[in-house]
Amino acid sequence: SMTRDIRTRFLTTTAFAALLGTCAGLTAVALDAPRLLDGALVPAAHADETADAVKALLVTAKKKDGEADALKQLIGLQDNMSEAVTKGFIALTKGKHEKLAIAAIKQVSLRHDKSFQKIVKSKIGDKKLPKEKPNLFMAYLEAAAEYRDPKMADALEKTVNKYLPTNPEFAGRAIKAYGTVPDSDVVEQLIKWLIQTESTGGGGGAAKMSTEQRDAYREAKQAIVGTLADLTGVDIGDGSKWQEFWDEKAKGFAFPDPDAPPTDWTVLREWTDVAFGYTLTIPEET
Repeated sequence: SMTRDIRTRFLTTTAFAALLGTCAGLTAVALDAPRLLDGALVPAAHADETADAVKALLVTAKKKDGEADALKQLIGLQDNMSEAVTKGFIALTKGKHEKLAIAAIKQVSLRHDKSFQKIVKSKIGDKKLPKEKPNLFMAYLEAAAEYRDPKMADALEKTVNKYLPTNPEFAGRAIKAYGTVPDSDVVEQLIKWLIQTESTGGGGGAAKMSTEQRDAYREAKQAIVGTLADLTGVDIGDGSKWQEFWDEKAKGFAFPDPDAPPTDWTVLREWTDVAFGYTLTIPEET
């Protein structure tokens, strides 16, 4: 029995030592195990490298002549979707280098970061930004289109109404962002703007329009027609015809999925024109 007891203790001690060794090994592995960052598994060593790269980017961005180098560093990080990189890019949007800020705005908006979404909305309503930094203002309008946020509709509508007759670059970007929300009221407003841009045909107030306003309306009309087509899948180039179509089809209208893959026309066998109500069918080969 004494021999059995000694053997039992020896085995227990050996097993415990082995367990400790296993735990130590697991701990060592865990220190270099993947970490969860923004829904993606990133190895710990890589996470440290990312943090160093972001820090280096921000240091470069603060240099007076560092914009070109910082842009290269930003491009090198654009495929890294970690939270650390996103926060670094957001910091760049507030920097002194305009081209770098614009690039950062685009990158953050493509990530659909929720904290930046609020910033975009506030910048659209900023009264000083269009005058002081028009290129930056346009970058925020383009960012708004990425978010497809109904809460930005009021600010975007005000922007279009203000710049439709005078600044097609501002108005066109605001129109595109406004038209990313699949909603009947959005279509109604786009049609109203379309009809407004067609009021340049002469007579009445149209005769008093400047060349600049006519040109602005012409460019805005193209933006509106394209936005309506993207939003609804319906391509109509005339305001009155659009209004007729929408009066008839608005109730229960099914908006196409904006995230659906583009149509592959090489394999499409049947296509329906919603606006004019006809269907084209390619017969099967025999």
